[in-house]
Amino acid sequence: MTDNEIVLLEIFIIQFTSAALGAVSVGTADWLYHWGRIRQARHSIWVSCSITVICLPVLAWTTNVFLGSGMLSLVCVGTLGGLIFFWMYRNLRKLPVVTELGKDLVAPSAWTQAPAAGKPRP
Repeated sequence: MTDNEIVLLEIFIIQFTSAALGAVSVGTADWLYHWGRIRQARHSIWVSCSITVICLPVLAWTTNVFLGSGMLSLVCVGTLGGLIFFWMYRNLRKLPVVTELGKDLVAPSAWTQAPAAGKPRP
């Protein structure tokens, strides 16, 4: 194997490992949140951090390839990583609070309304 192939293999291993650990982390955060072990604020931060960490190796590799490994690349990775984190955090905070599994779920209004009475068709 050449040096380039070894570097690509190392990059793939880092990306795969971060994706696997991030998925386990998100699953753990969801499990703890839905069983009432952590609150929504901590869940939102935890999941946002995990998803950002999943994206960082791909972002860093992409910016290094297209921008080089300098300060501009680091600034782009930091900026995009921050945007991903705050976007996920903001969207997760908008979700309604889950009190218990299967309880207090609101049915869509179409299910709760009686069918409209209309004129019988001839």
